[in-house]
Amino acid sequence: MTDDIARPTGAPNAFDKWQTVTIAIFIALVGYTVMVSLPVLATALVEKAGFSAIEVGQIWGADMLGFSVGAILVAFTVAGINRRTIILAGVVLAVAANALCLVLDSYNAMIALRAAAGRFPSKARSLNSNVTCVSWRWVPAPIPS
Repeated sequence: MTDDIARPTGAPNAFDKWQTVTIAIFIALVGYTVMVSLPVLATALVEKAGFSAIEVGQIWGADMLGFSVGAILVAFTVAGINRRTIILAGVVLAVAANALCLVLDSYNAMIALRAAAGRFPSKARSLNSNVTCVSWRWVPAPIPS
């Protein structure tokens, strides 16, 4: 009986190495920890920083919006720009925005910084300051007491 199985020839694929697969799994798990830690971080913003539940929802919504828009922008620009430049710019922006979140605790600063940490600058409120975006619907802003 002859062996009719096709054998690969040439250099092995770098993505088939166990080290590459391990690093890819690690990166996926680290990225997922943001989603897992949101309830803990949201609770801390309400209890320790004094934000309302609505404001916390808007802050994390801005973070996820920035993350999504940043991923789309990178997907369109990754072919034309040096990948190291994109990664370095993203890391510097995320670290700087997260570090500023430690010292700036106002609502407008926090929502802008969380959006920037998600890699997309955003406005906290619309032009009409009596209206706020909550869960993708425009509703009257809560009246401060």
